[in-house]
This record gives sequence, C-alpha cells and structure tokens, in this order.
Amino acid sequence: MKNYAWNPVFNMIMKIKQDYMSQFNNISYDKYTYIDENNIKQEISCLENWINQLDKEEYKNIIEPLQINQMNDFLLIRYGRYCNVFGGENDITNDNFWDIYDGFYKECRSVVINIKEDEIVLSPFKKFRNLNEGDENHIDKIISKINNAKCIEITNKLDGSMQSARFYNNDIFMSGSQAIDKNNSWRLQDGLNILKSQDNYIQMLKDNSEFTFIFEYISMKDAHVVNYKADEEGLYLLGMRNVFTGEQLSYRAV
Repeated sequence: MKNYAWNPVFNMIMKIKQDYMSQFNNISYDKYTYIDENNIKQEISCLENWINQLDKEEYKNIIEPLQINQMNDFLLIRYGRYCNVFGGENDITNDNFWDIYDGFYKECRSVVINIKEDEIVLSPFKKFRNLNEGDENHIDKIISKINNAKCIEITNKLDGSMQSARFYNNDIFMSGSQAIDKNNSWRLQDGLNILKSQDNYIQMLKDNSEFTFIFEYISMKDAHVVNYKADEEGLYLLGMRNVFTGEQLSYRAV
C-alpha cells in the first residue's frame, strides 16, 4: 500500500482537498483563470483556487510564501519567498522561517504531487542550511555528529540547476527546481533529452521506480558562478530519495 504520510506538504494538501470536498459538492482539478484589476488574464493552480474559496486564514498563511506550478494534474510546490532569478536560494532568510509549522517549508523544495490521484510523484532533497544556520546545524552539534559517525561522506558542491526524475506511470517524469512543463523550460527539455538518450539511465530509473533521482544539470548556457567547459556538461546524479518513506540514500548506496 502506498503511504506518503511522512511528507508534511502532502498531508497539508490532502487536508485542504478533503476540506474543500466536504464543503462543496464537486471538485475541479483545472487551473483557475480570472481577469485581474488591470484587465489582464491570470491563472492560478486548482489548489490556490480551493484555498480562495475556502477562505481560511490558516491555509492562506501557509501558502503565501509558496510558488505553485501546475501542469495537468501535477503540482510543483516550492518556497518562493527566498528564491533568486536563477532558481537558487538567497543566503539571508527570516530566522525562524524554516522552523515554523514544524519545518513544513523544508519539504517545499520542488516536491511534485499528483493532486487527482493523491500521490507524491517526486520528492527531492529537503532544504538544508549552512553551518550555524538553525539549531540543527550549530557547530557543536556538527562536531558531535562527526565524532560519533560510523561513516563520513564528502562530495563536491556542483554549481548548476537541480532536476529530479522518476519512472512514474510507465514513463520518465522529470521536473526542474521551478519548471514542470518541458515546453516552458529549455533547461528541463535539455535535461530530459540527456536523460532519455542514455539507455543505462532509463534502465536505472525503471529498476528503482520507488525513488526520486536528483541530478545537477550542468550547461554552459546555464552558467551561474562556476564557468564549466563543454566536456563537463550533462546530468550528475547527486542522490536518491524514496517517495514512500522519505529515506535519502547515502552516497555509498547511490
């Protein structure tokens, strides 16, 4: 039996959905289109439309910092308040932002949910912070963890864009940090082309369909700080995370 109860974002969305269904007689999974005060057509996700109709401050407050992109029945949910134009994250945030609602926003890192079928499709890394950012990363706790660790793993921090993929419903499903529709993102389209051009990549995802595969997409056209060379372009596998348990595999296991 599929179980996604470990994920607070999924739980909150299911709560909103059930609340909406109990209050209204029918439910629509389509985007909601409206004309704003400047007479410009705007679109919001079905989830945002449900929250507007329910008119509950609890839901409005939780969703306010989020970016929600919808493609068909799929929602990509990401904290938006602290994102820069490259889809990365600013270093300076509200001190308690990541801890409120029991760390809810830490899991809003481009998680993708099938809102109609009530399924988590992609569960990338949760938000992590630098040394001394937050109680869990205080230097004393880090030193204690190192001193008591059975294994310590070190990796290079690549300077690209996160892309996640999984074998879902008999196909490769992939998203970027903000993009869910390949037709609206050349980075996502390029990453998907790279992935599907490698038979071993495809087989890897098929053989491990319960896992989200998290890649770093490196492209000379997508330069951030590090200037990579042509022979360094591609998809670099960073990690794997089980969508049913939230377990993140070690580098050794990957």
